[in-house]
Amino acid sequence: MMLLDRIIYLLKSLKLKLAMQVFSIVLYHILILVYFPSLVKTESKMMTASLVVFYLFKIVYWLISAVQIRVGYVQLSSSRILMSSYSFYSSLIFSMYYTLPFVYEIRTILDWVFANTSMFYKRWLKVEDIHAELFMNQCDRTVERNRNHVYGQPRGYMERFTGGCVTLIIMLAILWFPLLLMSSAAPNFAQPLPKNLEMSIGFLGVGEIYKQQQSQFSNMSDEDWDYFHRHHKNAQSSNEVLYTTMVSPNAMTYWMITKDKRNELKDGLKGGGVMSIYYQINMRREGTSAEDSFMMYETKDLNATEKKYFLEILDQKEVEWTFDLVPQFLKMPTLSQKAVLQKGDDFVMQLRPKLKQDDVDERSQYWQFINCSALEGVMVCDETEKTKLYIASPKVPNSGLISSLSSLGIIGLYSVVVLFLYSLLKSNYSGMAHIIMFKDLPDCLGLLQLCDDIIIARQDGDLRLEEDLVNELLLIYRKPALLFERTVKK
Repeated sequence: MMLLDRIIYLLKSLKLKLAMQVFSIVLYHILILVYFPSLVKTESKMMTASLVVFYLFKIVYWLISAVQIRVGYVQLSSSRILMSSYSFYSSLIFSMYYTLPFVYEIRTILDWVFANTSMFYKRWLKVEDIHAELFMNQCDRTVERNRNHVYGQPRGYMERFTGGCVTLIIMLAILWFPLLLMSSAAPNFAQPLPKNLEMSIGFLGVGEIYKQQQSQFSNMSDEDWDYFHRHHKNAQSSNEVLYTTMVSPNAMTYWMITKDKRNELKDGLKGGGVMSIYYQINMRREGTSAEDSFMMYETKDLNATEKKYFLEILDQKEVEWTFDLVPQFLKMPTLSQKAVLQKGDDFVMQLRPKLKQDDVDERSQYWQFINCSALEGVMVCDETEKTKLYIASPKVPNSGLISSLSSLGIIGLYSVVVLFLYSLLKSNYSGMAHIIMFKDLPDCLGLLQLCDDIIIARQDGDLRLEEDLVNELLLIYRKPALLFERTVKK
């Protein structure tokens, strides 16, 4: 809307302004009264207040636009709202506008595109830059004259104290505030509790045969610690908290497979080709600045013995056999790691697969993977016992912008912030020795009047006069003696 407003102003078209006014009123009322309520199901007080404030701003804009339509556009005007007076506040406001990324450049190029001018765009940019520099020069000279400094006398204590202290505070804030903010946020690390675990097992090319979920997680008991230290020695890191969860060996759904697909699975197990089984574990944890959902996926090629036993299980034969597939110890990722579950160590559970029939409906079958453990050299499998998994939760930053940024590296982030702010501050002072003849002009009112005459000539359609005045302005800047003569203090 701002760009359209600027284009219409440059074209001086009241019809386009009226059409835009009607269109914007209809559009925003539809968005606010119809579309927005249908998009947002639950409204909060903050959302309602923000919408009211936005609507009030639009009302003020529509009122000002209506007055502009009623009064009309001024055909010949060289005044600009930010350059209406020469004072410290005018210089400050214009400097902020001038340093905003691309704002000044977009306005300048837009003016060149839609203005009736004889200038090439590079020459247009030169004239605009000269106009801006002359304005800020004149503001500086006006501020200096208003201080009533007596020649040869020292500057006042209040002037030095206020100006110097403010500048010093700004520099110290640039140096210390980012470091203080990030270092205070760095210790806010947590070791979140897992929220949900989902484990599935299946054959590649056939699909899932086993699936189970668990959302209950608990801290380690003394018995758990004894088992963990026996089987997972030196696997835990000092900055990790361990949790346990129990997963049922029985699949949560029946195994639904067509006869053709079942025969295809049998043929794959009988043949000499590669037959693979996979497992997948999906997990979520409480909200932090790190990734909250992650997974683990691995496949295993079955050897001839394993394929033989799986084939016997499909034929409803009793098979006392175990194979290794799923790890027992899992580690959730840290902030710097990818959204992938990690193996805690190389220990893999021994699982005994079975294809069970439902007690009520014998035609319904489900898979069972029982966790077995070796006891005095004998593999013991209890199908009533749930499979226990151990999950390590590392330290990750709490949710929040500063906490997550600081966790990525205080030194690098601090350097980027400080160097960026320093470059902005330094740009006002560096290289002044080379441009002092342009930055320290005694009186710029005559050249500012010449810039205003260029604008008036262009708006009046006298492009020859515009080109002559532009050539005169550039000629003054090419000749230092002429520039000095035109800017001598009257």
